[in-house]
Amino acid sequence: MAQPAAELRVYDHAQPHDSFAQMGRELWESRELVWRFLVRDISARYRQSLLGWAWAILPAIATTLVFSWLRSQRVFAMGDLAIPYPAYVLLGMVSWQIFQGGLSAAAQSLTQAGNLVAKVRFPHESLVLAAIGGALFDAAVRAVLVGIVFAAYGIVPAPTAALLPLVWLPLLLLVAGLGFGLALANGLVRDVSNALSVALGLFFFLVPVVIVAPAGWLTDLNPVASIIVAAHDVVVVGHLTRPLAFAGACAVSLAVLPAGWWTFRAAESLVAERI
Repeated sequence: MAQPAAELRVYDHAQPHDSFAQMGRELWESRELVWRFLVRDISARYRQSLLGWAWAILPAIATTLVFSWLRSQRVFAMGDLAIPYPAYVLLGMVSWQIFQGGLSAAAQSLTQAGNLVAKVRFPHESLVLAAIGGALFDAAVRAVLVGIVFAAYGIVPAPTAALLPLVWLPLLLLVAGLGFGLALANGLVRDVSNALSVALGLFFFLVPVVIVAPAGWLTDLNPVASIIVAAHDVVVVGHLTRPLAFAGACAVSLAVLPAGWWTFRAAESLVAERI
């Protein structure tokens, strides 16, 4: 009896010589797919949840309550703030959710797709972008909470608050670039997602969410901290207090995104073979 032929799998992926124009064109053509993945992920996350969308704001509320109590007990010192401390924390939590939630979801996007990555031909970065979009959705829900808290305290945002989406743009680009690399790494070594959770838990205390960013080059060299400071500035202050640091963060984001995207497209077949 003849032996059955061995199964042959062919993974179609970008070659190192593919241009960013070609990669961008393919991604644009799959924009509807990104949207479908995003809607699917959000629906699956809250479909059987008793509290539903409330889970998008409960962690931020819990964090605010805990650190507000710690501050009242003088566990840590805080300088003078332009707005009440709870409003300060919640405003920072929105930007942090984009970074922390986006990276965590992006890192697991390929492995959670399972056989879809190995058996179906489509731009796999659409999975990463949809995962980041889910984190952006949670951040938008938290932004509504910030608006409610601002109204409760009688805080009037500065007119420059309309520029907040532009301030968040380099943060999204940074998350996308890092997310592409983390999705690849987690597909090859599943320990990456666990290590990322620990790293983000530590990194949380290096950004101005529950603390005020100290002046100095260490803060200015942290692109996430610089963007969170800029987000606070445009909402509360009305101008950027550290424009050079924000410009540096934008430069880092513009460098990380193409590097992460190109690496992802060139090496995604390795992940497809491991899933």
